[in-house]
Amino acid sequence: MKHLIAILFTAFLLAACNQGDQPQDTQSKKERAELENYEEFTDQNPNFLNTTNEQTAVKDDATKIEEIINVKTPYKAGNIVISGKDAWVTVYVGKEYSAREKNKIIKDLNEVLYEGLPRLQFHVNVKP
Repeated sequence: MKHLIAILFTAFLLAACNQGDQPQDTQSKKERAELENYEEFTDQNPNFLNTTNEQTAVKDDATKIEEIINVKTPYKAGNIVISGKDAWVTVYVGKEYSAREKNKIIKDLNEVLYEGLPRLQFHVNVKP
């Protein structure tokens, strides 16, 4: 009787352990399939992680800032310095403006630049 109970217990134990491995294997196959079909995102939106292997360089960001200023505004880009998440941008507007007009230009430039590169905080300096 003792041998029968020991044999049944061992068989039950082996059967229970064997069934637990199968769902994990199916789950890992499913996860691998999802990762293979995962759509890559760019790093333009700060809410999404960059899943590409490419890293953006500071030079690329400076070029993008200069391009945004030249295409979307009538002004000329000057010195651009990027350090971490901050970007200091000098913009030449062509003539002297009052303080109120300068502040409006700075606000508009901040909006345009943030639209193009939302992960940076811009500090705009307007020069005549």
